[in-house]
Amino acid sequence: SPRGWVHRDPVELRNAEWEIILQPGDLILDLHIPRKDVLNAETCSASYAMAIEFFARVFPDCAHKALFCHTWMFSPQLPQFLPLTSAIVSFQREFYLYPNPGTVSYLCAFVFGGNEDFQAAPRDTALRRGVLDWLAGGGEIFDLAGLMFHGPNTWGTQPRVYDNVNIPD
Repeated sequence: SPRGWVHRDPVELRNAEWEIILQPGDLILDLHIPRKDVLNAETCSASYAMAIEFFARVFPDCAHKALFCHTWMFSPQLPQFLPLTSAIVSFQREFYLYPNPGTVSYLCAFVFGGNEDFQAAPRDTALRRGVLDWLAGGGEIFDLAGLMFHGPNTWGTQPRVYDNVNIPD
């Protein structure tokens, strides 16, 4: 699923129903998210546009096929307790998430400064409260990676795959 969940039942696709958009050897750009910038469609789109311009100028023979990012913000549990309009969920929606091994430690490094003592962790933001309540309720949280295949001019306009969809337990 684009939300990072593995479907329980196999999905069968006919060759005529899909096309290969990424294969071994294709170039992808690895995205880094600096903490100092505002996370919204405008700043993300501008940053991506600068990266495209830079790589086209410095590496003119190397066109990229996708953008890659691995971040705690891709924890698929976050849309369960953050508003679907939050910057984190909106950022997450731009990527096709895929399962990979992850832990709560990665999220804790950024959300709680590395502190994994959840009893003493601050509850001063909606994100921190949501994470702590989720974990206290027996839920787990882990980071994922994601790929994005569209360009900066369409950032913020991708289909909202989370709307009206049940997320598995």
